[in-house]
Amino acid sequence: MKRSADAPNADDPNAEPFSAFYADEDRARHYRDKFAADRVHRAADRAERRALTGLLRKCEPQGVWLDVPSGAGRFESALADAGVRFVAADASFAMLDHCRSRDEPASRRPIACVRVDAFALPFASGAFEGVMCSRFLHHFGDPDMRIRALRELRRVVRSFAVVTYFDRASYQAVRRSWRARWRGRPTGRHAQSRADLVREAGAAGFRVSDVRYRARFVSEWAGALLKADGSA
Repeated sequence: MKRSADAPNADDPNAEPFSAFYADEDRARHYRDKFAADRVHRAADRAERRALTGLLRKCEPQGVWLDVPSGAGRFESALADAGVRFVAADASFAMLDHCRSRDEPASRRPIACVRVDAFALPFASGAFEGVMCSRFLHHFGDPDMRIRALRELRRVVRSFAVVTYFDRASYQAVRRSWRARWRGRPTGRHAQSRADLVREAGAAGFRVSDVRYRARFVSEWAGALLKADGSA
């Protein structure tokens, strides 16, 4: 199976699985470092952190949260700043190793690091007060796959989910779509509309409480606060 520098297209049955792709230590290290690599990435990182921190503060988080997929722990500081303890979970041992090795006080580090399949989480129903799911949903162009992922998040949480998605109503998403068509090669990143998110979240047992953007209509990145149906 061909390896590439880009994340695999999850809609391609012949693509390399994420667990195998990011098991590669060089790729995991590259992912860990890329948002500090240059001024553009650092600015994007700051904007995303601000948006996620704002969403977390709005829900006044309590209890223990789940960070899945945690990647190398880029948003651990947002969870720690919100005053919650959390479990880091990812399909890649290499990513989790970077989570464990972050230079942070014990109170700002994960309670545990667990290797998981995001579609079959090894936790009891309602095990967590909330979940952060960053940079995951955009890998799936099939709405049924996104709903399946959201349903599994809903199963393990009692109150909230903070998720990110790629917004179709943005210059970045339109440019990527046109470039993929021109090259005749499908992209592994899939944008959706806010209406799509509302519909898919509803099918999974959530309702959308708030959406924040990195740079609306320019950047495709968006974060959303989802509230679990039946929660106070």
